Amino acid sequence: MSSTISVSPETLTRVLQRMCGADPNSSSASERDLQVAIRQAKKRVNLDPNDHHFQTVLAAWECLDDEPQLAMERLRPFLGSAEASADTLTIAGYASVQSDQYEQARQMFDRVVKLDPHRCECWTMLGRIASHAEQSDWAIEFHKRAIAFGDDCSESAIELSGIYVRHKRLDDAIHMLRVTLLRQRNHPKLNRTLARLLRKRSILLGRQGKRVARQRITEERLQCLRSANGAAPRPDSYVRQGRIEARLERYDEARRSFEQAVRLAPDCATSLAHLANANVDRGELSLAIEQFEAAIRIAPEHSATHFKYSRAKKFSDNAATRDYIAKLQSILSQDSLSLRSQVHLRFALAKVFDDLKQYDLAWKNYDLANCLKPGHTEHQSSDNQAEARPKKPRPKSETKPLKRIAEGAIRFFNQDLFAANPNTGVRRDEVAPIFVVGMPRSGTTLTEQILTSHPEIAGAGELKSINNIRRGIEHEIRNRARKSSTKPCAYPESLMQMDRHRLQTFANEYLNELNTFRTHERLVTDKMPTNFMHLGLIALMFPDAKVIHCRRDPLDVLVSCYCQNLNPPFCDLNALAYYYRQYQQMMDHFERTLPIKIHHISYEETVVDCERVARGMIDHCGLSWDPACIKFHQNRRSVHTPSKWQVRQPMYTSSVQKWKRFETHLQPIMEELYETQVSN
Repeated sequence: MSSTISVSPETLTRVLQRMCGADPNSSSASERDLQVAIRQAKKRVNLDPNDHHFQTVLAAWECLDDEPQLAMERLRPFLGSAEASADTLTIAGYASVQSDQYEQARQMFDRVVKLDPHRCECWTMLGRIASHAEQSDWAIEFHKRAIAFGDDCSESAIELSGIYVRHKRLDDAIHMLRVTLLRQRNHPKLNRTLARLLRKRSILLGRQGKRVARQRITEERLQCLRSANGAAPRPDSYVRQGRIEARLERYDEARRSFEQAVRLAPDCATSLAHLANANVDRGELSLAIEQFEAAIRIAPEHSATHFKYSRAKKFSDNAATRDYIAKLQSILSQDSLSLRSQVHLRFALAKVFDDLKQYDLAWKNYDLANCLKPGHTEHQSSDNQAEARPKKPRPKSETKPLKRIAEGAIRFFNQDLFAANPNTGVRRDEVAPIFVVGMPRSGTTLTEQILTSHPEIAGAGELKSINNIRRGIEHEIRNRARKSSTKPCAYPESLMQMDRHRLQTFANEYLNELNTFRTHERLVTDKMPTNFMHLGLIALMFPDAKVIHCRRDPLDVLVSCYCQNLNPPFCDLNALAYYYRQYQQMMDHFERTLPIKIHHISYEETVVDCERVARGMIDHCGLSWDPACIKFHQNRRSVHTPSKWQVRQPMYTSSVQKWKRFETHLQPIMEELYETQVSN
């Protein structure tokens, strides 16, 4: 059996309002006017105790006051009559539900809908009673009738969607809510319910690799939340809206949504933390730090806030910092802490120790944070047992896809291929891409900031689009093979089965996406570092593309990745070294074979002689020099990568040879990297 059925005060009030609206002495539905109507009803009942209408009004008021027994006693003389009104039977039904007399309630509501089938709230109650009795088929039928007969059928629509979901009929639930919203477009609860179900659908589409459909569902989910917040603003709903907008890379809109959430609930730690993070993206570091600190005061054990706060703030050796360290250690000592929280707090603690130049303690906590992630040998994370590292190297399952991609690229993309396909790509006068590639943490964010400080270059951030094109090609080839009952060809060989015009369609869709990031600029940066894997595909699709390859000391790359909260393979040094080897092999191959020129820059040279490196990049892009490029820290565009706080500072060299801080902990990986470089 399901839980107790409830009757919402809103439902009772709505019924009472309707009954009072039939009384000429009550002209509106406000609480004050309801009080007037109740006083009038009491007077009428004193004059005529058999006046069933005013007795029903008083019974409804008693139900609203949570006195269902009094209501039933008042109505009982009228219930046996065949002429009992629909209002009287409705209130008797509600009183029976409040008294847990569900069979009696069912009989009352059944009589009501026979008298007046347009009473959708009674069909809704019949549906709830059927659900309580585990009669799902009847419940579905009753809720459908409520939707069919009533203009305001939101409660039944929401109840019915829940039944469908429980019976694994998610598509039916979504369809039914969409249809209901055609009549009640801005209904907040309907929109929020649909948004919640669309999230479930989005997760399923993601697992199935249906990215275009998932994007459409995400857009629809956003519109639902916007409609709900427009009609009935709620801080938690604005946070969800902002998170979706950020996922869709609409960062200014996301920030405004988080601001609305904070206005509605100034003491909500979640809203403050999201707004603070958005302000970090925009370079408003001082404001962001204040907001993070306010969020921590409200919710001191919220680990994600500590992690983000530690990234935004530069800690000094003072009493406040020592107190903060003690606070983090105290939270970490709790036995019930989730793994995710431990990871966040370990990274936060490591960053504080790093700022204080206590590098052994910093590394210990970086190491613990990464070892808590999936794929590492399990061990306790308490300080007494924290010294244990996994005894065997991390399995390289996370790097196998890259190995397969590297081998395929080296095998397939060669000079003969490009010579045989000179007209495959797309050139457009108004827009062309600049691809900034390299290992993660190799300076791609800094490079993009320098480039986009030029007035003729816009920035798109890290787009997943090129990898999505690669997946789209694979998907189309698999579908063709399925329809023809043949074995599909693997990527990149599957490119040979793609029609040239279809590949150009993919290219034009990508350029259309770049167009959304520009105003007057022709060149637009895409700084997804891992696009280095797809340089062969990029060269085929975009013969006018500019490619800038960011290089950095491999040990600094590995240490920098390890000190961030990154996913596999970037959270394990052994896997990172293996990944680096595949990256080097691919870049060496593309340097020899691509028909487009790759411009290489060094992170170390950039921080020492920024203007010379910047001039080289601007020249490679075919533009005239602009001094704004060396004032990149004044660039007001939003940045959404782990380097977002660093690129708000003037050039500094403290990240060069950062690995030396942790040299004593890096000997095994240094040997592996040395072997990698010698073998190459």
